[in-house]
Amino acid sequence: MSGRAFPFCVLVVLLFTHWPTPREGWPRMESLACSLHLSPAGAGETGLAFELRNTGDRPVTVQYFRPYVAFDLTARTDGTEIAIVQPAYDTGLQPVTVTIPAGESARIETPIRLRFDPDVPPSGGDVPTRWTLQHDPVPVVLRATPHLEGAPVGLCEARWVPA
Repeated sequence: MSGRAFPFCVLVVLLFTHWPTPREGWPRMESLACSLHLSPAGAGETGLAFELRNTGDRPVTVQYFRPYVAFDLTARTDGTEIAIVQPAYDTGLQPVTVTIPAGESARIETPIRLRFDPDVPPSGGDVPTRWTLQHDPVPVVLRATPHLEGAPVGLCEARWVPA
C-alpha cells in the first residue's frame, strides 16, 4: 500500500465504525408546530402573527430577520385559490435569535396586513406591508409556511371570515 493510500484507508475505516446503524439512526432535528394568528387591524384589514410551539423534549433555537416577512401565504375559498398581490418591500432588517424551551411557544409578529380588493393594481399599491387578496370579501382559509433557520416548521393555518 502506498504512503498516500494508508491515511485514506484509515479515514474510511474510522468513518464506517462511527456511521450510525439503521437502529441508531441520524439525530433528528426538532420541528415546531405552528398556528397562524389573525387580528383586526382596522379599515377592513387583518394582521398576521405566528405562534411556534416546541412539542419536542429539548430547546430549539431559530433565527430570522425582523420585520418578519419570510413566509409563503396562500388563500382558498370553496377549493379555489385566490391570488395574493404583494407590493415590493424594501426595508432594513434586524437579525433575531429565539430559543424556545421544550413544551413552550414563541410569537413572531409580522408587519403584514391583509385586505380584499378585486381591483388591486398588479403593483399591489403603495403600502408595502398591505397584501391584497384579489377577490371580493369571502371567508377564506389562509395557509402559511414560515421560513426560519434552525428548525423545520409545520404548516400554519387559519380561517378568516371578513367582517
